[in-house]
Amino acid sequence: MWPQVWMVILGVILMWSSIGPALRSFIFPKICHDTVAFFHPFTDDGGGGERVLWCAIRTLQELIPRAKFVIYTGDSATADALARRARERFGIRILRPVDVIRLKRRHLLLDSHWPRFTLLGQAYGAVMVTWEAMRLLVPHLFIDTGGYAFGYPVVRAAGALTTCYVHYPYVSTDMLARVRDRQVQYNNQSQVASSAWRSFLKVWYYRAIALAYWFAGRYAQMVMVNSSWTYAHIVSLWRCKAVTRIVYPPCQTTA
Repeated sequence: MWPQVWMVILGVILMWSSIGPALRSFIFPKICHDTVAFFHPFTDDGGGGERVLWCAIRTLQELIPRAKFVIYTGDSATADALARRARERFGIRILRPVDVIRLKRRHLLLDSHWPRFTLLGQAYGAVMVTWEAMRLLVPHLFIDTGGYAFGYPVVRAAGALTTCYVHYPYVSTDMLARVRDRQVQYNNQSQVASSAWRSFLKVWYYRAIALAYWFAGRYAQMVMVNSSWTYAHIVSLWRCKAVTRIVYPPCQTTA
């Protein structure tokens, strides 16, 4: 585990240095030009995130006819099965087939895998799963539609353009306020809320996560968000107003 962590850190540190390109060639494969890759490890959630994924693919296929499209996923379904499911669930027909790249470490993204320090564990998981993805294929354009910002420094170190669509911030000022005010909520158990010193430590834990989230989010070169609420939080956390746009998610318009 730790050798991989240090490789990630080394890649980020040397990303903009004169020896960065040479180092990159030893760590990551060559960039696949004219390739657009969507990072969506859970492609069978059936919700709004999956609809956004397929709408984005369809739209970009219209705009960039010569591009090859890839989905990083941990699901076992074939590319044809995924496309068929998008057509049946959402009525979205893609113009050309997509390729699928399997992610074997997707379990690191599950909250159930991290019963303690869940936010920290999932952040680490995002780095490792993104690392796995970049070791398999480095696209010309990387689009994260799953909300795994902690992997963005890895993507930039690999040499890909980095874009994301954010449905909900990983941490928010609302979460911090609930812990600071010692409110019992889904993210703040009663044994923590009832203890002043535990609440104090958890506030600083959240602040550390927020700082790491800011560091990682700054590597996104274009940011799209799904609402004005998310826009306000992401701009506040990432300080990225110049590259952030609100793109409302697609919705069903027929009964």
